[in-house]
Amino acid sequence: MQPLLAGLLLPRHGGVAGVWAVAMFFFPCVLLAGYAYASFAARKPRIAALVALLSLAWLPLRVPELGSDAHPVWTLLATLLLSSGLPFFVLSATSPTVQSWFGSYRLYALSNAASLLALLIYPFLIEPNLTRSMQLKLWSAAYALYVIAFVLTTWRAAPPAAHAVDDHSGWPLWLALSAIPAALWLAVANEISQSVAPVPLLWILPLATYLLTLILCFEGNWYRPGLFKWLLTPAVVALLFASKQHHWNTSLPLGLGLFLSGLFVCSMICHGELARRKPHAARPVRFYLAIAAGGALGTAFVSLLAPAVFADRTEFHIAVVAVVVAGFGLLFVHLTAGNLLRLAVVSTAAFVFAQYQQGGGLRVRNFYGILEVQDKPETRLLSNGTIIHGVQFRDAARTRLATAYYAPETAIGRLLQAPSTQPRRVGIVGLGVGTLAAYAKDADTYRFYEINPAVVDIARKHFLFLGQSKGRTEVVLGDARLAMEREPAQRYDVLVIDAFSGDAVPTHLLTREAFQVYFRHLAPGGTLALHVTGKYVNLAPVAEAIALSLGWRPRTVTNAPLSERQVFAATWVLVEGRTNSRPDAKVWTDDRVALWETMRR
Repeated sequence: MQPLLAGLLLPRHGGVAGVWAVAMFFFPCVLLAGYAYASFAARKPRIAALVALLSLAWLPLRVPELGSDAHPVWTLLATLLLSSGLPFFVLSATSPTVQSWFGSYRLYALSNAASLLALLIYPFLIEPNLTRSMQLKLWSAAYALYVIAFVLTTWRAAPPAAHAVDDHSGWPLWLALSAIPAALWLAVANEISQSVAPVPLLWILPLATYLLTLILCFEGNWYRPGLFKWLLTPAVVALLFASKQHHWNTSLPLGLGLFLSGLFVCSMICHGELARRKPHAARPVRFYLAIAAGGALGTAFVSLLAPAVFADRTEFHIAVVAVVVAGFGLLFVHLTAGNLLRLAVVSTAAFVFAQYQQGGGLRVRNFYGILEVQDKPETRLLSNGTIIHGVQFRDAARTRLATAYYAPETAIGRLLQAPSTQPRRVGIVGLGVGTLAAYAKDADTYRFYEINPAVVDIARKHFLFLGQSKGRTEVVLGDARLAMEREPAQRYDVLVIDAFSGDAVPTHLLTREAFQVYFRHLAPGGTLALHVTGKYVNLAPVAEAIALSLGWRPRTVTNAPLSERQVFAATWVLVEGRTNSRPDAKVWTDDRVALWETMRR
């Protein structure tokens, strides 16, 4: 359900990674509510059966249209609540409720194993082969079968005895040991996008690692304190070293290996110590409630609080500090509240101080990610982790020169330099630092679409391409596809789509329906130009197939880099002119996207 609903919501919010973060916060919160409800459901199986039957009114699942982009976090939360709130609430209560009736923690391990299996097969089997509308229908049908099975189970249920009161003496520690790995896996996922590779599918790996440790710690006896106490220090070193990878290396296997091995050890320690302190299997509700509350707090800290408080990913270091405090406190020294508090305060302060003493240029963080302006000896650049969004020479004599993926040697550079008998009207999806405005001539109009207001502010205040442009420049703030769907035909001579190099591929800009919007805005004889440079994702075949399916002729052009002139290797797909050729392969649509098919192997 989580990847399906998040995938359906991405097109409405610019395809940004923040959508995933909000979804990762919403579902743990509903899980918390479900675990709280489980205490009542365990004692009242008939009423629990009635609530499950009432949740069938949500079927088939639908994703309503709500609000605007003004408050995307609240809009996303409301949409998720209305689309799946009660069914997921009922599902989340299943494990502690049924365990209260039958008394076995094996159910918890099995539920996490099923989640892990679904997570692993979704991008490789389900997403490529089933449309999203079909996925919603199948999920709805499967949920209806679940409700039937649950109702039948309630007739065999044996509610816990009235005297079987939950043991809650370890509640604060349960909460902490749940919150720390929940925050750490999500922080690691963000770090992988920032430091290693901006590939959304890589988020599967830290989440799978997190779930795997839950399974190993609650099913069997895989956790060995004597071993993991000595693995803690190397694990922390690996995490911190990996977080600086974009400064010293760009090896995907090495970076992932360091992150995932460190996350595995730290999560095993937290979940192992949590499992060692679990109450009797017949009285699990308060224990499960603490686990859910910790998960919700950990994800809320990374998803909601950190972007509002920190300009950098300081939450990653705080999560690592929390692991150090918990690990050394539980495995090496006698744990007291005073010692734990002192160690936490001092360690957190040291890490936060170290983060803000790193120096460097301007950093801006919001819902859409982290942007950094850096001054080099000859250039100024805008970056987001390993992704460079624009470069400008600092020498006044060269500030008008287009650089990076947009230099005169690139396909887009040659296209915009071509002679024209009349003023050009150019539309550009993705502002960056406004580099393409360098090609504007007198009477030309260059119209940029940009979803991130921080990018607009940085391009205007810290770079000169917009201010020095000879033509007229306009900026439309908001999601480009939504804006173009509302606008009358703009009759662009060139329409540039340059939005595929961030933390998440905005797939809603690369579907058949999106191309139909683009072609509506092209003037007769106009050109659609798509920037598809990618080290890990090969989007050129996707763009070519969609263009051909609509009767347009694409060609892919790649240039070599020239480091002394700040020219980057770039791949552009230029779509111009009609053709009768039609592809046999499936193309991406709003109802079907298969990102795994584009991964470079």
